[in-house]
Amino acid sequence: NLIDKGYEFKTNCDTEVLLTSYIENKEKCVENLRGMFSFIIYDEERNLLFGARDHFGIKPLYYLDNSDFIVFSSEYKAIVNLLDEVNLNEKSLQNYLSFQYVPLENTMIEDIKLIPPGYSFTVKDGKLELKKYYKVDFIPKKHITANDVKEVVADSIKHHMDAHVEVGTFLSGGIDSTIVATIASQVNPNI
Repeated sequence: NLIDKGYEFKTNCDTEVLLTSYIENKEKCVENLRGMFSFIIYDEERNLLFGARDHFGIKPLYYLDNSDFIVFSSEYKAIVNLLDEVNLNEKSLQNYLSFQYVPLENTMIEDIKLIPPGYSFTVKDGKLELKKYYKVDFIPKKHITANDVKEVVADSIKHHMDAHVEVGTFLSGGIDSTIVATIASQVNPNI
């Protein structure tokens, strides 16, 4: 789509495509993304930060927003050293012990949060504003065949294997990892 609009690319890098998409579409660039990502772009012309986290929260993006500064990182351990005091988020601990995960934007550390899955954000004049850009709509279908499921899984695996680094797969011995490895080897026999 971007090439059709006259943009030229010097590399095959996804970063160049992402930045070009932002130049063309600003905050709506996330509507054209698929896969796992978290990113932050500094828009010098508008003097703001724009970022987003993928639809399902595969790639993390942690943040600390206090009265002095806002900081982001793909790992919370890079942020924890900025805290004067590290406090356990007891509600997160309770959720983890009950459900074996911590929901949405909370973490085990009280002041460190996660950008929720399917959200983008801007930071302007020191103010963080979150915006949901993706909502999962589960539309029941009366008749789904095994072939329908196979096509959706194969399409997802094919798109996730489109990377600029080597791609591999792990086999746990279960049926799901075996299916993923089998379809991935059909897409790329060298996996």
